[in-house]
Amino acid sequence: MVMESRNLIELAESQFHVSEDERHFLATVSTYQDIAPRTSNKARTNASEESDNLAPSQKLSAQLLAWLCTDANAVTQIPHWGVRVTNAEIEGSLNLQYAEIKFPLIFRDCLFDEAIRLDCASLSQLDLSGSLLEGSQIVDLTGRVTTTSLAATDLQIEHHVLLMDGFEAKAEVRLTGAKIGGNLACFNGKFRHSNGYALIADKAEIRQDVFLIEDFEADGEVSLFGAKIGGQLDCSNGKFRSSSAYALIVQGAEIGQDVFLTDGFEADGKVSLSGIKTGGQLHCSGGKFRYSSGYALIAEGAEIGQGVFLTDGFEADGEVSLMGAKIGGQLACSGGKFRAPQGYALAAQGAEIGQDVFLMDGFEADGEVSLVGAKIGNRLDCRASKFHNPNGLALNIQAAQIGESIILIDGFDAVGTVNYVFATARVLNDSEENWPETLYLNGFTYERLAPFAPVQAKKRLKWLRLQTFSPQPYAQLAAVLKASGHDEAATKVLIGQQDDRIKYAELHPFRRFLNRVLGVFIAHGYQSYRALYWAMGFIGVGTLLFQWGYSHPSQLITPSDVGNTSTAPTQVSPDYPAFNALIYSTDVFLPIVDLHQQSYWIPNANRGAEVSLLMLKCKQGALLRWYFWAHIICGWILTSLWVAGFTGLVRKLE
Repeated sequence: MVMESRNLIELAESQFHVSEDERHFLATVSTYQDIAPRTSNKARTNASEESDNLAPSQKLSAQLLAWLCTDANAVTQIPHWGVRVTNAEIEGSLNLQYAEIKFPLIFRDCLFDEAIRLDCASLSQLDLSGSLLEGSQIVDLTGRVTTTSLAATDLQIEHHVLLMDGFEAKAEVRLTGAKIGGNLACFNGKFRHSNGYALIADKAEIRQDVFLIEDFEADGEVSLFGAKIGGQLDCSNGKFRSSSAYALIVQGAEIGQDVFLTDGFEADGKVSLSGIKTGGQLHCSGGKFRYSSGYALIAEGAEIGQGVFLTDGFEADGEVSLMGAKIGGQLACSGGKFRAPQGYALAAQGAEIGQDVFLMDGFEADGEVSLVGAKIGNRLDCRASKFHNPNGLALNIQAAQIGESIILIDGFDAVGTVNYVFATARVLNDSEENWPETLYLNGFTYERLAPFAPVQAKKRLKWLRLQTFSPQPYAQLAAVLKASGHDEAATKVLIGQQDDRIKYAELHPFRRFLNRVLGVFIAHGYQSYRALYWAMGFIGVGTLLFQWGYSHPSQLITPSDVGNTSTAPTQVSPDYPAFNALIYSTDVFLPIVDLHQQSYWIPNANRGAEVSLLMLKCKQGALLRWYFWAHIICGWILTSLWVAGFTGLVRKLE
């Protein structure tokens, strides 16, 4: 051991001026020393104190360390546990570009006053836990000029990259295109580069997990654009802040397992997960997303193998977009708070959700919730939820395809319009007390109402009248009611459709009048029997009037063969048909019936006292004659209406 150490020191002295610190370090390289795990980093209270708090016990030349890792003779004397440096200040830039290092490099609680250069290097393991990188200078990285503290473009590491347990960087940490055989772990790491990227690992390939957790802090953009992560991406309790638009970019990444943005996760700036592909779940429960100028969380076109959870404690101050996303499991937003008063609180237009969508149990949205064109495998459940967008659409499910039921009960509250236009569902489950202010229902189709949803025609017409008049929703509801055995309610809904058409549709005045007549007498053809009631009413009134005329002292009804004389005959032939007021009224009213009364008896216009009517003077018999004619006309009209209603002709015309 002593000979090997002396040889290593002698090798170094043949190349460099070796300080006492460096001599001592080289003498202990081959001696294994345990490095206790860090348990706290609370001593570092702010950026200005970081260097002093480290209090390095030794100074080592970066040039010496680079030589130690790359010189053919020196490398032969490095033990299998590698180079382990603790509590040292590394002077100068540690340049390991293109180096192939097969042993671990461990720098614990070290202070680097210039950059670490790892471009195109191949390392077994790099551990910078607890270290501070203060370097910030212009370096050349794959043909570009950038400011960086840790440059590791196209880095190849067989095992883990550990930037954790108090690791701090004051400038950009670049792992673009890196290939890491294990984890990228940044537990407790602090990355500060407020004017650009704090951590960039675009197109990196990480075989296992990425951990940006446990008080991880980034002041600047964190980008994993196009990265390939074999395990999970865990950002639980991470704090992401950026003065630019984006705080966290994972756009186009491929992630083998789950994505966690949970349990105290905070982002001040956009979080982009657009186009990601993950075989697991997306968990954002308890996360705080803030970007009031636009999308706070965007996962457009994402492919998520299992569920998406934006649940208990989730808060978004800014728009949340899952537009065009494909979600294999459920979309759960129960208890989530979505705030975007001037835009989309939650946008999932064209999304495909394999199971349920839960917007329930304390879900709150201030702004439009849009599921336009979405495909939902099972339920859309909005129980005990609040949708607030008073000047626009509160819930928009236009053209959505919902495999099972829409549930809008038990505290569902929508201030604004709910749009069902051209949506489809198997079951509609709602309640009168939870109906919104306004509805758009045109083209909405469903197979049945839930068992406890209201089926009474009066209530359902109230529901339909929350929309601007359109005939299709009435026909759809009537078909559903009829199919479920509520025939009477279905008929009343169709009658209500025609009544509302008269009130709200643009009709010619004559057509409007005609439709009113049809509504009064035969309920627009849906209750043709009403014409019979009216007919019996007319016949009853006629019976009373004709009996009064026949019994009048002046005998206002006389035999037809007497003519229009003013003197009543004293008698008629014994075989002359006797007068019967009921049969006479019926015979006069029904045009298709001959009861041998109308042709033998007739009101006499010249009989009775003279009366005044609207500045006209006429005999009582004349008034009865006029009613006689009206009786005939009404009979023709009501009989025709009954026939038209019975045969369905009226419904076809309307």
